[in-house]
Amino acid sequence: MTDIESVAKEITNKLSNGAEIVFGKSRVVGDKTIINVAQISYGMGGGGGREKDSDSKAGEGSGMGMGAKIVPLGFITITEDNIKYHPIIDATKILSLLAIILGCLCHSLLKRKSR
Repeated sequence: MTDIESVAKEITNKLSNGAEIVFGKSRVVGDKTIINVAQISYGMGGGGGREKDSDSKAGEGSGMGMGAKIVPLGFITITEDNIKYHPIIDATKILSLLAIILGCLCHSLLKRKSR
């Protein structure tokens, strides 16, 4: 295994428990067990190249990149007689939707006024 492959494998292993990274470990509180839920997205890529022109050895290149995103989604509570999922509401998405609706309304009103 190359150094790059071992680093990628280690990072992937660390990200495999994203809910624990975001929230910490699941807990038992009183008679409830609380299990954290998160969405994990990541990607890796790399490239390289080598082009020799007839006069020199110039033109070599390579690169590697990685990105990761861990989003808390909610938590699950487990009691003796009930299991329930509690979502975390993302206010950013709601505000974005309201801004789009408001923008459309303003555009419509301005269009009517200019007629």
